[in-house]
Amino acid sequence: GSNTITASGTNCGGSAITISNNYAATGDTVTDNFPVGTTTVIFTGSDGSTSDTCNTIITVTDNVDPTITCPADVTATTSSGACSQFVPLTASATDNCGATTITNDRTAGGANADDSYPLGVTSVTFTSTDASGNTDTCSTTVTITDNVPPTLSCPSDLTVVTNVPTSCTASISISDATFTDNCGVVGGSVTNDSIYATASNENASGDYPAGIHTVTFTATDSNGITSSCQTTITVDPTLQLTCPADSITNAQSSLCSNAVSGLASVTGNCGSSPISVINDYNGGSDASDDYPVGLTIVQYSASDLAGGSASCTFNVIVVDAEDPVISCSPTTISQDANSSACEAFVTVPLVTASDNCGAPTITNDVTGGGASASGTYALGDTTITYTATDASPLANTDECTITVTISDNTDPILTCPSDTSITIPAGSGSCTAAVSLTPASATDNCPLIGSINNDHNGGGADASGNYDATQTTVVTFTISDNVGNTDSCNTNVFVDAEVELTCSASLSLNVDPSNSCSSGSNTITASGTNCGGSAITISNNYAATGDTVTDNFPVGTTTVIFTGSDGSTSDTCSTVITVTDNVDPTITCPADATVNTDFGVCNAIVSPSLATSTDNCNTPTITNDYTSGGASASGPYPLGSTTVTFTSTDSASVPNSSSCQTTITVQDNQPPVINCPSDVTVITSTCSSTVTLPSATFTDNCGTAGGSITNSYNGGGANASGTYGPSPTTVIFTAVDSNGFTSTCSTTVTIDVGLEISCPANVNSNTDTGACDDTITGLVATASNCGLSTITITNDSPHATASAADASGDYPPGSYTITFTADDGTETVSCTTDITVSDNESPAPGCTAAYTVTLNRLNSWNYSIVTSDIETTTNDNCGIDTTTISGDLDYNFETFLAYYNGETFSVTLSTTDVNGNTNSCVTPIDVSLGAGSPTCGNSVFTNPPDLSVEYMYESFNFEWFGNDLSNDWQLNLDLYSSDLSVNYQNIVSNYQANLNLDSYIGLHKILPNTYQIQATFNNGVNGYTYGPFCAVRVVGTLRDWHTEE
Repeated sequence: GSNTITASGTNCGGSAITISNNYAATGDTVTDNFPVGTTTVIFTGSDGSTSDTCNTIITVTDNVDPTITCPADVTATTSSGACSQFVPLTASATDNCGATTITNDRTAGGANADDSYPLGVTSVTFTSTDASGNTDTCSTTVTITDNVPPTLSCPSDLTVVTNVPTSCTASISISDATFTDNCGVVGGSVTNDSIYATASNENASGDYPAGIHTVTFTATDSNGITSSCQTTITVDPTLQLTCPADSITNAQSSLCSNAVSGLASVTGNCGSSPISVINDYNGGSDASDDYPVGLTIVQYSASDLAGGSASCTFNVIVVDAEDPVISCSPTTISQDANSSACEAFVTVPLVTASDNCGAPTITNDVTGGGASASGTYALGDTTITYTATDASPLANTDECTITVTISDNTDPILTCPSDTSITIPAGSGSCTAAVSLTPASATDNCPLIGSINNDHNGGGADASGNYDATQTTVVTFTISDNVGNTDSCNTNVFVDAEVELTCSASLSLNVDPSNSCSSGSNTITASGTNCGGSAITISNNYAATGDTVTDNFPVGTTTVIFTGSDGSTSDTCSTVITVTDNVDPTITCPADATVNTDFGVCNAIVSPSLATSTDNCNTPTITNDYTSGGASASGPYPLGSTTVTFTSTDSASVPNSSSCQTTITVQDNQPPVINCPSDVTVITSTCSSTVTLPSATFTDNCGTAGGSITNSYNGGGANASGTYGPSPTTVIFTAVDSNGFTSTCSTTVTIDVGLEISCPANVNSNTDTGACDDTITGLVATASNCGLSTITITNDSPHATASAADASGDYPPGSYTITFTADDGTETVSCTTDITVSDNESPAPGCTAAYTVTLNRLNSWNYSIVTSDIETTTNDNCGIDTTTISGDLDYNFETFLAYYNGETFSVTLSTTDVNGNTNSCVTPIDVSLGAGSPTCGNSVFTNPPDLSVEYMYESFNFEWFGNDLSNDWQLNLDLYSSDLSVNYQNIVSNYQANLNLDSYIGLHKILPNTYQIQATFNNGVNGYTYGPFCAVRVVGTLRDWHTEE
């Protein structure tokens, strides 16, 4: 809340004092709502020359508990296949000073207690703790019920055949029905409902009569949930069925069937049910009927309602012995042969046939086409025979015929040789040519008997022979067939003469130096003949036209081709001119060079300038004897001097060449490359160790031959193995190559004696009396590394008094694993100590010494005791979890009457602390009637008895007190003897409260005695009666009384 602090100063009346503070900056007064924690306000006073300070400390403590809200209670069912269910639970909390930490006793999930919860009731307690240690708790109840039925597996259906009439009952042995359940099979069972089973459990084996029996198996799991399945058991008695004998008969005339009788007989099914007999021919119990021609297999089947069955078969054979009838029309057909063949396709009308058993099969002996004989017929007469055959196994038949006649009226076809052209070769010396012609040929639809003639040489079909040049000869061919049909054709033969050409002889020349790359001037010619034919025109491939070529021919081979043509034939000839280049090329080499080796290798990549060359005819080719680079000798050169020779060669047919040389010198200037062993760390329990190191190695661009390695530790050359102390040792290795260049590297050897840690022993203890924790001491870890370096030990206990080697402290109930960690700068090791602190101190419940339940009109004469009626102060060292009451909690008139008649009542207060410890106390309960209940005053007879009358009516006064009782109560006054054993009269009346009652009691003449009147009250609302609370006692002794009217 708001608070004010102030500061004041004095300086013995000097200059004015100015006061400021570090909280509100200026002023001698600070008013604020100070935050939780410690706030120090520093006031500073100054008069300009001197100053002073003072401070006020405000400590604000948070003692307000947070408010936690639990998730609602959850009721769920088990998931399929499991005896549990996943339930999400999340609590929330608020606090006056910010966020709180929420934990739960089910999971490590803090505010989240999502988990798979088992069958039954689980209580989850959530605790909210704020930054000041204030707490609040609540709980959620998770109830998991099982609603998953068991999975039942029944035995397979079973059919057993009995041997009638030996037995009508079968002894059935069947496998067990089995089940599985999400909560296990323990506590579950399987039953069956078969009246024939030996037992009503999971096995339904037993003696079953003939028939079909459905057995229902029922599985019940440990939670009372059931599932069922069924198995069908069939006991099948064997029936005996007898079929009639086989039958063989002929079909009736003009019909394809015959009437046959056949009735089967059946016996035996244990008399369990009627027998049904059917056949598969007409579906009845009697198979007598008309049967078709052929074999009919008739099957009888018998069955009864008990599942019995039987079958048999017999054969019915009806034979067809009647012939079919066939008819042919017309009986003759005439037709010309086709123009392309000595035959003709004839369409023959179909023949027909009939039979008593359906259509017969028709065949013919010419085409095999059945009733159709249409087809190709040869020249002349052909007789077709048709046969009709029925389907009877006897193959009954009938026949008829048709005659087909074919005539030839088609001319033959003559084919002449193709027209022919032939050329007489040049130089043959003749103008006549021998021509070979293909013989003429002829075809006819029918075979030829005549011959072929030609009008050139009378040689028949072959007109080959000598034909004159420069003209066309027409040859005519003729043919006649055996019945006088004719044909003719012509062939043209043409003969030509070929041109012949002659060229100058070939030439071989050297280049003319005055003409660079060619010869001097030369001339070649060509001439031709064609045996006196047309004029010849000559051309060439060098100067295009003409029979003469004059030129300076180039180096190499030049072929001049001449071509002569007379318009119909042509010829060629050629002259070859060969010019040879015999002049050498000129070459220039690159300058000599000196270079260093390239890095890492014992050579150098050198790129001299290109060699160059010229030639009289073309660009020459340059090569070198070091690389394949031609004019370039670039490439790797070894240590030392290398001479490269360059050669230039021209492209003459006999190559001309010239050469020159270049010298390349490579020198070494690189140190070797040394490789040291890797750094080594040896862990040992001693302060020194023998260390074996690999040897150091080196490489050099020019190889290791002639080089060496030394080390600075043991003079052992490349190997520095030996005994090393605990401090790191650096070994220097030096390599020298064959050219005197050096390089170094180093290896560090470290001897590590190892860091060891020892944890305190595990602790199991109880909380201190009256406290919710246990003060544990001696939780000290130790570590050693042979003194090589300083060791730091820490622990992660949240309850330790210091974060060091000592984890001693106050530990609340629970289990803790404390990790101690030792670190010496190079190595870290750890170990653990388990601590379990249990709370075994029971809570101390507080109960009242006694409690009185008052029933009255205001509470409708009913009352239920609550916890606050009984509980005083309940304490526990770690806090109370739950407080409940049990026993006699509800009260009414019935309870009041029982209490009045001596029955005792009590209520038990039970407490459970947060760690599950329990205790209880008991409070006795008294029951009374409160405001609104009737009460009685002292009422007595006001007059002494009169002994002179037989009956006496005596008045008395009765006081009745209450508060507005008229609607609830009825008064009953009963006269009893002093031992309350004789009831003489009952007076029943309704009265109002707070009234005096004047009434009369009639008393019989009786023996002297003392009597009393008992007043009881009936509650008209609840129907309860109670008393005696008011008694009216007679004063004196009654004696005989006489009649009084």
